[in-house]
Amino acid sequence: MTRNLWKGLLLFILLPFLWAQEGQLIDKVAAKVDGETIALSEVEEAYNLYRTQVSQKEMSDEELRKYVLDELINRKLLYLVARDDTTITVTDEEVNQALEEQLKSIEESMGKEQFEAELKRQGITRDELKKEYAELVRENLYVNKYIEKYVKPKIKVTPEEIRKFYEENKDSIPSRPDMVRLAHILILIKASPEKEKEAEARARALYRKILKNDNFESYARQYSDDRETADLGGDLGYVDKSAFSGEL
Repeated sequence: MTRNLWKGLLLFILLPFLWAQEGQLIDKVAAKVDGETIALSEVEEAYNLYRTQVSQKEMSDEELRKYVLDELINRKLLYLVARDDTTITVTDEEVNQALEEQLKSIEESMGKEQFEAELKRQGITRDELKKEYAELVRENLYVNKYIEKYVKPKIKVTPEEIRKFYEENKDSIPSRPDMVRLAHILILIKASPEKEKEAEARARALYRKILKNDNFESYARQYSDDRETADLGGDLGYVDKSAFSGEL
């Protein structure tokens, strides 16, 4: 961490949190990191997320809020370092793709109709929502790329250490269903034998190309008739494997 970065750290911890009469959070500055602001609403949103995962016995409200703020500050510092690293770049296309993936995940969890109804209730369009969160997503991409480049290569965990950790903590590790990540290339079939054969031929030709070039995402973007997922490389997200019968 550079000396100037630490020198520019101005921290203002505002606890307890203030709420307006209508119940809306009064958005104020929780911290400033080298001129970059961490809003009070960001801290509160992160706190609410952590609170669902951390019990009161493990950490009090005050302790958890301080922990959350420290984490946000550390992440902001990491972002500033990554942003100044000339070997790390984040394009607008990457930001847009990440936003689309996150919105798609929200739509799947809420249901498309409910998601659109919520946007309408708040008086905001999908594009406006993307614009509002674009910079936050950009920061996350910078941080993730920095971690992938500089942090992960230094982490060495042996299979023996993994097994030891599991044996010592298996009673506290929640069970999870087997999940698989699916992607598809949709070939629409018209209502005629000729069109059905034509669609089958297209599918088989694409299958051979994918086996040869191993570039599924590129072919999905180019050839899939499902335009909603085509731009995401055909990605359908993670699903419970037990939802399918037979082999995938």
